[in-house]
Amino acid sequence: MLVTQFNLKRVTGAKSTTDEEWITWTHDRLRLFKTYCLPSVLGQTQQDFLWFLFFDSTTPARFDAELAALRQIPCVRLRFCAGIDDFDKRYASQIRAEVPAHVPWLVSTRLDNDDVLHREAVALIRRTLILQHGYMVSLAHGYVWDITRQKMARYYYPKSPFLTRVERNTAEATGIFHKLHTQWPQLQFSLMNEVFIRLKWRPVPPFNFVLTGPAWIQLVHGNNISNNFFRGVPVCRVVDLRSFQVDGVNRPAHFWEVFQFRNYVLWKWFLKCALLRIFFGDRS
Repeated sequence: MLVTQFNLKRVTGAKSTTDEEWITWTHDRLRLFKTYCLPSVLGQTQQDFLWFLFFDSTTPARFDAELAALRQIPCVRLRFCAGIDDFDKRYASQIRAEVPAHVPWLVSTRLDNDDVLHREAVALIRRTLILQHGYMVSLAHGYVWDITRQKMARYYYPKSPFLTRVERNTAEATGIFHKLHTQWPQLQFSLMNEVFIRLKWRPVPPFNFVLTGPAWIQLVHGNNISNNFFRGVPVCRVVDLRSFQVDGVNRPAHFWEVFQFRNYVLWKWFLKCALLRIFFGDRS
């Protein structure tokens, strides 16, 4: 199942300090969601999943028509919480309630409402996960797209928010939002460790950094909570975005723009992951 926090208060609080600002933020985010995120999920080659969208319980009536339209989508389940604290307490029980007791596993995937999935993303997750309690999959390869400038960058992000978690379907299951995506202690990327795993010199750990892709797009649109554009390397060619259900193409960057990508840590990630993918590929 996919789990998305939508407009829960205090998620957006850094940029929306009044009710009107929060309503404006919600309106803008719904526009982005319907343009980019929603089509990419509905266009998945594998459709056997549920998608939980968590809205704030104070979402005003002016959004009723849009929420009603979302309810008509077979895979969508709308849920309402009184802000982020209430979400943290109750979201796991709400998603567990949709899983029949005889189903042994609960598999939850995080998706932000302004992110975009490649049409094979769900299939890729299913192909690479192991039904083992606590197992995690990180889709670690994607694009960043500045939709104002139409420029793209490609990067590897082992601790990306595109995380999936496997748990036994019990009352103790806590879901993918149990921790922030950067705070799962097992998701510490080590090039040598990943090489040894692929060479069968070390046992398979309870996580998988999937380098196939790009499997996702993070949008930079001027109202992001945390994303910035300059990660990885600039994309110097035209990318066919139809595989992401996006109508349009990017503007190729000039090679010299690479000098704007100065983040040393992200460069190290990119080089290590690129070498691992080129010489060893994903885990078999």
